[in-house]
Amino acid sequence: MRSIVIIFLSLLAAYVALPYYTLYELDHAVMENDRGALAKLVDLAAVRESSRSNLMGESPRETPDNPVSTWFQDGVELLGKKAINALINLDWVRNVLRSKNDTSSNEKGSMLGNVSYAFFEGIDRFVFRVGQLGQQPVHVRMERQGWDWRVTALFE
Repeated sequence: MRSIVIIFLSLLAAYVALPYYTLYELDHAVMENDRGALAKLVDLAAVRESSRSNLMGESPRETPDNPVSTWFQDGVELLGKKAINALINLDWVRNVLRSKNDTSSNEKGSMLGNVSYAFFEGIDRFVFRVGQLGQQPVHVRMERQGWDWRVTALFE
């Protein structure tokens, strides 16, 4: 019985520690400009979809009777998707995460030194904040994908 409890507690500790370790890896990838490591830690498709839904809204749009208006709305949505796909890439993610690094309080300019909040938001969701509240921080959401934690959204 004791060994079962030890195994369970070890698994629980590993589960709790993994997103913090991923945060450490993300910090290292951002500081070292390691695109390969950053690509493994960021789900670009999810970040793009999150940004698209934030910019365009998730509410169902009303379909007007005018076909020209419908055509115009479809065009705006298509252009928005293309713009998001063109603008949101690994360099953009790295720059957003670097943008809140306060090197005066942090000698190396490490993102980790500027994280003011990091905790689970759900069983498969972890959020952290780079920067202080009231100073336009960046909120980052990570989600568990298999055994790995990956960045799925950034909110400025």
